[in-house]
Amino acid sequence: MKISTFAIILAILTAFYGLGLLTIPVKFMSTYAVTLDSAGVLIARILGTVLAANAMLYWLCRNVPASEKIWQYILLGNIFYNAVSTPIIATAVLSGITNSTGWTTVIIQVLVLVGCIFFLLQRKTEAKFA
Repeated sequence: MKISTFAIILAILTAFYGLGLLTIPVKFMSTYAVTLDSAGVLIARILGTVLAANAMLYWLCRNVPASEKIWQYILLGNIFYNAVSTPIIATAVLSGITNSTGWTTVIIQVLVLVGCIFFLLQRKTEAKFA
């Protein structure tokens, strides 16, 4: 897979989650059996805004060559986000805060984490032999 394809996949995933949290946070979170109060709606919309902004970043960078330094920063940021949030979400599912639908988010985040690590290592390998 090329990094441009990965960027498009990331853009679609983050746009889906971002726009869902931004526009219909109560309905979106109800699929996870989470009830939001007014403070929860606010935080969900803020997270949705961040995810939607990231979707724009991935989409705008989809044609940037993998050799460009910006990809190192994007990938490292994604690795941090997914490495930190995945155990938080898994703990929420295991403790009953969310229903089993939360596992889909955990699986997606693990796959994105693995993809980011792959492309980051690929970048470093290509730079070493260039």
